[in-house]
Amino acid sequence: MIRILFAATFWAYALVAPQDGAPQPTVEQQLRREYDLTRVGNNGVVIHFGDILIVKQAGIVGIPASSQGYFANSVTKGARIQPEGARLLGIGDRVYLTKIEVKDTQVVFSVQSCRACDRSSSDYTESPLSASLAFQFPKGYLGIADFKDVQGTISGVFAIDKSASERLSRLDDRNCVDIRLGKTKKPIRFGDVTLQLMSTDTKKNMYSVEVLADDRLIEKKDKRINEPVEFYTARGGHITYVLMIVTVNKNEIVGYLLIPKQAASR
Repeated sequence: MIRILFAATFWAYALVAPQDGAPQPTVEQQLRREYDLTRVGNNGVVIHFGDILIVKQAGIVGIPASSQGYFANSVTKGARIQPEGARLLGIGDRVYLTKIEVKDTQVVFSVQSCRACDRSSSDYTESPLSASLAFQFPKGYLGIADFKDVQGTISGVFAIDKSASERLSRLDDRNCVDIRLGKTKKPIRFGDVTLQLMSTDTKKNMYSVEVLADDRLIEKKDKRINEPVEFYTARGGHITYVLMIVTVNKNEIVGYLLIPKQAASR
């Protein structure tokens, strides 16, 4: 009888064990499930809207997104961020989460200030701030950590702003079209608009272009590389078109155009 009970117990355990012993998701996998990343292009132009985070602790230093990098900040659990720069993200500021990295002793969040979250701002030529914050943990801890504890450390600095995330996600409705435009006698069509290059200045990295949309000619003069050039059309509704030029050559510009999907589908 004892042998029968032992055998039954063994096989019952064997059937359950694989499920109980299934590999647990890593901290990085759980973080990527928790947060929707924002994808940005040159000069911080948003291509895909993700979650908006609220800054809860002062001291995070940023640099202009046009610098194509992130100012590195660091914080240890239970400590305060020690600023080492002049341009700070303030408490209550909204930021995009653009990258998550999990290293041996760090969880690194890369963020960019959210200009679209500030409805009073109309200056789209000033580059937003970008920064990274490394949450420091003991060596080997992240391999065995309880995700709630890691998340608790992160939430001491960043919290998801659900209302802002939902509002801006409605604007995530644009296609990205590559642009390579030379000087031609006739304008070139991209999506539902046409562009004609008027002039380039390679020394100053500037250009002038004419945009034809809704049978209306819009002149964009003396624009710089990595400067978002925004305009509206009737087809696009409330969503802006964004022209971003990243290279100015002699008689040629190279970059991309963000076109509202609702305009492209008509």
